[in-house]
Amino acid sequence: MIIILGAALASGGCSNVTAKDVLIGTAVVGTVAAAGYYANKQNKKQREQEQQPRMLVAAGGRCLDLAGGANANAPLQLWDCHGRENQRFRLDNGQLKSGNLCLDVAGADPRRGARVIAYTCHNGRNQQWEWANGQLRSKLNKRCLDAEGGNTRNGTRLLLWDCHGGANQQFIWRA
Repeated sequence: MIIILGAALASGGCSNVTAKDVLIGTAVVGTVAAAGYYANKQNKKQREQEQQPRMLVAAGGRCLDLAGGANANAPLQLWDCHGRENQRFRLDNGQLKSGNLCLDVAGADPRRGARVIAYTCHNGRNQQWEWANGQLRSKLNKRCLDAEGGNTRNGTRLLLWDCHGGANQQFIWRA
C-alpha cells in the first residue's frame, strides 16, 4: 500500500519522492508495526501466564497453602510445596484465586495482623490484590501479605502487615 502511495505521489507531481524514499518509508512503517505487534503479543502472553494457576513460593521455599484444602474459610498458611489445588493460585482482574475461591481479608479487617482466608469471590475491596516487586498488597488497606513473625516453617500463618519489603513479604511464582 505504501509503495502504491509513493508511486502515486511521484507521478502526481511530487518529483522529490524517489524509489529509495518509498522503500525507506516502507521499512520504517513495517518496523513500527512489527514492534507494536510484538509488544501486544508479549502483553497477551504475560496476562495468560498470570491467569494460569501456579504456586506462590515464600522465603524458605514453602508455598502459600489453603490449610485443609481449597475450601471456604480455609486460612492461608505456608506449607511444603506439593502443587495440589490448594496451592495453585492465579491473578485474575486483581483477585487472587484458587479454584473458584478468592483470597480474602477476613471480615474486611483493616488492621495490622488481619487474617487472610479463602472465601467465595464477591469482588469486594478485601479481595483485591496488587502484585508488585514480589509482594502482594491488599487494596483494602495497602498492607502486604506477610509470613507471621518472619517464620518459614510449615503451618506459619499468612496475614496482613505494614509493607517493609522483608523476606517474609517476598514471593515468587512457580509452575
